[in-house]
Amino acid sequence: MAKTKNIKEISSTLERELPTSGVVRISGLVGDELVNRLREQSLSSIEIESQKMGTTDYDGFGRLLFAPVYGGAFLELLELDFISELSKTYMGSDPILYTMTTSCVAPNQSNYTAKVHRDNNIRPAGCVRLLIMQILLDDFNEENGSPMFLKGSHKEETEPSNKRFDAEAQMITGKKGDVIFFDPWIWHRSTKNQSNQWRSCVLIGFVHPWMKQRFDVKPMLEATDISGCSDRTMGLLGLNNIPPKSWDEFYSNNKPIY
Repeated sequence: MAKTKNIKEISSTLERELPTSGVVRISGLVGDELVNRLREQSLSSIEIESQKMGTTDYDGFGRLLFAPVYGGAFLELLELDFISELSKTYMGSDPILYTMTTSCVAPNQSNYTAKVHRDNNIRPAGCVRLLIMQILLDDFNEENGSPMFLKGSHKEETEPSNKRFDAEAQMITGKKGDVIFFDPWIWHRSTKNQSNQWRSCVLIGFVHPWMKQRFDVKPMLEATDISGCSDRTMGLLGLNNIPPKSWDEFYSNNKPIY
């Protein structure tokens, strides 16, 4: 696994390894101070959403619907250089968020990601590159729910049998602040958290600017303070990619989508 923070070197690693294996872990990309705040905000926001649901007994427990609505550390994460630069270089366009969520597993539990799955069932034109980043907010180990990836399976059309997955999939462990980059077509799953602490991470999925986001981001963020966001982060959120509403808007403020 690569251990460099040099963006050009990381980009070369992704270019070399992702098309073949479908998953790469890069060490130490996010500093401890931001990681700690992300973890705290993730768990407090999960509590807010479980209160809205009226229970913790639902499939999406541990997953935030759309993390940027909570502002704060989630928006700060998007400001880090590697988020936009690596996704842009690998995908070959100015990416926008498909979604940004969490995948946190409560103590002594499994969550919705424990079933073998892939994160995108459609590959447009059969060749378009997409990218997911999994930011580790805790040390991931064999006990606390680390993910299993079937390397190379992003190139396969059909779902592997459970027998094959269990025999061939590899667990990806790491330290908090590490980032797991993976192709959304790779078959993978989480494992049970057998520890007495939450196992937490943030997931960011990117699409091309001509593709549809999971949510209508502008109204989703109406109550969120985004005044401190850079233009680059506004672009990642998709807020610089909204189609014009009228003739006048098209000709006065036309921004090409690519």
